[in-house]
Amino acid sequence: MYDGLVMVVLGVDPGKHTGLAVVALYHDTQRSDPTGLLPDHRVEFRFGTTVEEADRAGTVREYLMVASGTGNATVQVAAEKYVSTRRTLQSQDHQALEAIGAVKAVLELLGAPEDSLTLQLPSAANTVMTDERLAAMGLLQARRNGLDGHGKDALRHAVFRCVTYVRGIV
Repeated sequence: MYDGLVMVVLGVDPGKHTGLAVVALYHDTQRSDPTGLLPDHRVEFRFGTTVEEADRAGTVREYLMVASGTGNATVQVAAEKYVSTRRTLQSQDHQALEAIGAVKAVLELLGAPEDSLTLQLPSAANTVMTDERLAAMGLLQARRNGLDGHGKDALRHAVFRCVTYVRGIV
């Protein structure tokens, strides 16, 4: 396999305040990930932010367009899977579902393949992509680039998608 760009991933932490983070996965035998989660690969933070409901679809579209312009790499979206519980149904807060719907609509409008969206359990991304591992990968300095807690959760989902891709986990 050649060294170079493998794919670009948009991580999404859906909700009233939707976190977005874009990372690039590189096959790189010289500067491999120090955590051991991504053998012969490394992840690079590109950009990210947290958006409000009114800006969500437009910003997702903009991020996907910019991410897809990075060469011939595949663009993937990794979003937190929202699980409805009695408590969430009673609160009538459906912002996370609306955010996921907005992402799906934008992907459809852009003609993205159906398999370009991966929904991930928050517990999986949070357990594997701890702050310590993100720091070891050199990604926590991304917080200086405008990522708050929602953006950092989006970053976790993006990097976790890279891990599942490299390890062949669906």
